[in-house]
Amino acid sequence: MVGPANSINTLSATLGRLGNALDRVQNSTTPLATGKRINRAADDPAGLISAQNLSAVLEALEAEAFTLRRAGTAAGTADGYLAAASDLLVDNAGIEVQLANTAGLAPGEADALRAQFAANEQAVTRITGNAAFNGIKLFNGTYSLQVGGGRLELPDLANSVPTQQALAARRGEVGAFQKNIIGARLEVVEATLQSTAQTRSMIQDTDFARQTAELVRNQTLAQTSQLAAGQAIRQAAVGSLLDVTA
Repeated sequence: MVGPANSINTLSATLGRLGNALDRVQNSTTPLATGKRINRAADDPAGLISAQNLSAVLEALEAEAFTLRRAGTAAGTADGYLAAASDLLVDNAGIEVQLANTAGLAPGEADALRAQFAANEQAVTRITGNAAFNGIKLFNGTYSLQVGGGRLELPDLANSVPTQQALAARRGEVGAFQKNIIGARLEVVEATLQSTAQTRSMIQDTDFARQTAELVRNQTLAQTSQLAAGQAIRQAAVGSLLDVTA
């Protein structure tokens, strides 16, 4: 026969194991509910530090990616204006060829071609003079694009009509800047963003398959502890508590 003192001690130990089992169930439930493996500093102090450091890195990378995309948009806008002006000058090159052969033109056609030529030049002047990105003039000789170690100075086209060859050269410079500076750097940044985010997720976020299995195991232990506690209480009441090990 187990004495009353031992009965109380055994009951106390059994209830302690039950409390611990219920705590483990709670600790398994929280990550599944929040999706986070680390919900408080005590869950993984070193992991929390690493995750926060990676969050700072991600913020810096996202800021750089935003800057690169904005520069890409500005370069694309500049190229669009240059393309529109270039198309008009190509049209004028065709008009010049027609005017060089006036013998084949109908009466008044030469005057119409000259008027079209002048209108095209005026349109080019308007395009290059008014071209802007976010309200900032692109072709007044003061605008430049700079990302990382690359820089592109946009030309001053506001005060004269450029040649078609000059516009083609400028478009080539813009295209090279987009591809070799902006595009190349953005590719690196985006790849680094992805790998860094994955690493942070591995540290910080819940592995649902593992955590679900852990929850089931802890629930089983809690149920076993509850049964043991119930039996211990009944046996203590009649003075015959058994030594139950959960």
